[in-house]
Amino acid sequence: GLLTPSYRKCGQPPATVPACGHGPQELPTEKVNGKTRTCTIPAATIDTTCVQLAECQCLRRLTAALMAVRKDICHKLASHRLGR
Repeated sequence: GLLTPSYRKCGQPPATVPACGHGPQELPTEKVNGKTRTCTIPAATIDTTCVQLAECQCLRRLTAALMAVRKDICHKLASHRLGR
């Protein structure tokens, strides 16, 4: 997932507030079944969320590396058993 800055339009009439908007608000996003899901988090938890997202990305990289090593070991064992 990522933290994506988001801006919202203001609900005030344009005549009274010419260039009104709200944001940025950091929103965590993730892909689920090919669609982007976004949720709202309190501003006080943004730092914690950033740390958690970084740890999650690190875990994904480590898991991918582990699976590559596992696949390599399986191929080598299969080749050894076949006498190649």
